[in-house]
Amino acid sequence: MAAFTYTELVTAVTSRNRRTNSASQIGENVIFALTKIGVRFRVPALQALKTSVTTTASTATTAVADDFVELYDENSLIYDVEDEGRNIEVLHPEVFIADYPRPQDATEDEPQKCMVYGGKFYWYPVPDDAYAIKYYYMKEHPTISGSTTHSLGAKFNRAIIALANAYTYEDFQEYVDAQYWFNIAEMELSDIMGARPSGIRWMKRDALYA
Repeated sequence: MAAFTYTELVTAVTSRNRRTNSASQIGENVIFALTKIGVRFRVPALQALKTSVTTTASTATTAVADDFVELYDENSLIYDVEDEGRNIEVLHPEVFIADYPRPQDATEDEPQKCMVYGGKFYWYPVPDDAYAIKYYYMKEHPTISGSTTHSLGAKFNRAIIALANAYTYEDFQEYVDAQYWFNIAEMELSDIMGARPSGIRWMKRDALYA
């Protein structure tokens, strides 16, 4: 079996979903599901390397790539100082804000730590110069249409369909049906990965399922 095309995915979701008049919304949820699954399981097709992003002196933030979802891991930020590669420590936003509530008050210097929030890197200390930084990250699944196949591989077909179904029901606040399809997606993914992805929150709106 081959990876499904965009049209095949939308058709499969529509056939399992009462919201058959929402083709465009189902299509958006197919792309959203592709990204969620690809990022969660570090699918190679969604791994990317940004070879050069440059900080600005006296500026605390730098924008991430347009297709950025999250850093590959906590060791993904590297910059060269005197031909020596150095990692910038990546902190969870809650930790970064607690430890460095006013980074602009520190003496400007080479950035040593950062957080990612709202489409930006926040540096500590604030850079005192232009530093060329590269980073490994997980990206959004490219938008596809028509007969274009998705990038995750055929083994994910059924999980993509189930997750897109869940998102469509969630959009319409039909949470019982949404949870049913989230559970189906998890079972499909557990068959692929060999273990149930326990504790994973696939939902768009986590608070609804707290």
